[in-house]
Amino acid sequence: MSKTFLTAALVAISLLSSCDDSKSKPQVQSAPIPKTPKKTITTSTLPSDILMAQYIQLKNAFVMDAVSKATEQLQSFNEIVHNQLAADGTTLNKQKLLKGIAELTNEMQSQGFEAQRETFIKLTDAMVQWNEAYPGQEKIYMQYCPMYKGGNYWLSMEEQVLNPYYGSKMLRCGVVEKTLN
Repeated sequence: MSKTFLTAALVAISLLSSCDDSKSKPQVQSAPIPKTPKKTITTSTLPSDILMAQYIQLKNAFVMDAVSKATEQLQSFNEIVHNQLAADGTTLNKQKLLKGIAELTNEMQSQGFEAQRETFIKLTDAMVQWNEAYPGQEKIYMQYCPMYKGGNYWLSMEEQVLNPYYGSKMLRCGVVEKTLN
């Protein structure tokens, strides 16, 4: 038994001493890991309705967690809504809907990004009413996230769910509830 113990000890010592030989070890350097850019969301087409197109672009900015893009898109959306309000021949119903959308885009411009996402709930409701009164030619998918603020909807041109309320945190959270138009 002592011969076995002695042999095992000698093997262990020789292995440990060979592992300590720094001349035989290759030098390993870790390369910096490149940051992967955020995935860009693009739509192949936008709705023919200019207000719905602005809404979809804003939704895409929320999906991408793109704060500056959302800010730019809100400014553009707001300008277009106000231009529509100033246009001659706008019916009373159309003016009422446009004023509601204008109030929401104005409010969103003074908010932080997460507060904008919360107000996007109301904007979605207004855009559903807009689409009911003035339906476009394209399919619009009404999508639903059961988790955001007790469950909320948004509109999309794509059937694939890309959640604007959670963005990259829970990008695929939601379902298509119905198709509009």
